[in-house]
Amino acid sequence: MESAKRADSAAGEGSMLQRGLAVLDCFDANSPELGLSALARRTQLPVSTTARLVTQLVRWGALARTDARTYVIGQRVWDLGLLSPVNRELRAAALPYLRDVYTTTRSNVHLAVRDDTSALFVERLSDAPNATLISSPGSRLPLYACGVGKAMLAYCEGTVVEQSLQESTSFTSQTVVTLESLQPQLLDVRAHGYAHTEGEYSHGASSLGVPILSPGGTALGAIGIVAKAKKSELIQLVPVLQVAARGIARSLDIRADQAYVSWGAGPTER
Repeated sequence: MESAKRADSAAGEGSMLQRGLAVLDCFDANSPELGLSALARRTQLPVSTTARLVTQLVRWGALARTDARTYVIGQRVWDLGLLSPVNRELRAAALPYLRDVYTTTRSNVHLAVRDDTSALFVERLSDAPNATLISSPGSRLPLYACGVGKAMLAYCEGTVVEQSLQESTSFTSQTVVTLESLQPQLLDVRAHGYAHTEGEYSHGASSLGVPILSPGGTALGAIGIVAKAKKSELIQLVPVLQVAARGIARSLDIRADQAYVSWGAGPTER
């Protein structure tokens, strides 16, 4: 009898945890602030249940209540996020190089890592905060539709490439959504050391991406630039990004140099 009660209690706690995580999962870059009714709708939970969960999450610090009676992610979640290896190691190693790239190019410079089939942006430097909100920290883009995404995808297994296209969307007429079209581009990235997109996610925006490689040749992340520039102008910035990416990789592991020996002599108008 006691063991059955303990099992029921554990199951209830597990269900409560899952519901609490579902509430937190409602927030994203497009919805950083949500009201109670919106949270109930997104989680498909009764408003009363959602209210109890939200109260507990506010008490713990996972959520914070605004003056408008809406909710945002709380400081405690941010504090925990800073303990992630992405923030403690990769971001710390990358920041000096990102600043150098920004100083040299005066372009929107960002750092991204792969999160399943998405590029998760973890840092951005820009003098125009509203220019490229799609690459603000915490936002995600499909790997196949952005420069940093393709730079990382080129160093993934074939199954990841296929999965990234399973629910692909043509954001513009330029978006590459077939394996037959994407595969040659990824081979080009491995040969030349950079990815380029032009109007694939939004009209008029071009991007470059260069992978940050481990000694074993896997992509730890990528750094990139987004700008409204012609391809002939943008690719002149490739060497700047490649030097920075290699420097970040070496900061993380001095042996990373060996992963870059296969890159070609330099950028060309492909």
